[in-house]
Amino acid sequence: ENLDTGQEFEELPTTFIIFITENDVFGAGKALYPVRKTIEGADLSFEDRQHILYVNGQYQGTDPLGQLMHDFRCSDPGDMLTPVLAERVRFLKTHPKGVKIMCKIMEELREESFQKGRAEGRMEGKAEGRAEGRAEGRMEGIDHSRLESIKNVMKCLQYTAKQAMDLLGIPVSEQTKYLTML
Repeated sequence: ENLDTGQEFEELPTTFIIFITENDVFGAGKALYPVRKTIEGADLSFEDRQHILYVNGQYQGTDPLGQLMHDFRCSDPGDMLTPVLAERVRFLKTHPKGVKIMCKIMEELREESFQKGRAEGRMEGKAEGRAEGRAEGRMEGIDHSRLESIKNVMKCLQYTAKQAMDLLGIPVSEQTKYLTML
């Protein structure tokens, strides 16, 4: 998939796949686990320019990787050690444009997860209850995904309902119906 028809193997681009795991999945206490590909039985290395790295998210060293893992565990950008990362997180958590970006991503992830669950036929009792609630909400003129977004903004940013709806651009004329559902 990384080569066009007719391209030579030597033209493969160098790629990196990096998995940052919450725990030390290999249990060897290392910060980084590079995966090496070999040809079985021949003791030969297989070089396809694709590098796979597992990063131990529990690692707490004082080196740059340890600092990055520290920052990934921080919820407050003021506690982060990497200035560029702290500034970006601060923007995404506190600036209205950043919050909008995060809300959109959260909505997309929620919708993707919901669609995946439906496609796989995983409709448990709780999910069925939510679907019924959504249907009722639609009958009352409530956009359920918008309601969930309001709740997410209120929870994540500790905004009032009014602040959350203003941030999400919900017209004042529609805000009352959402207030009754919160």
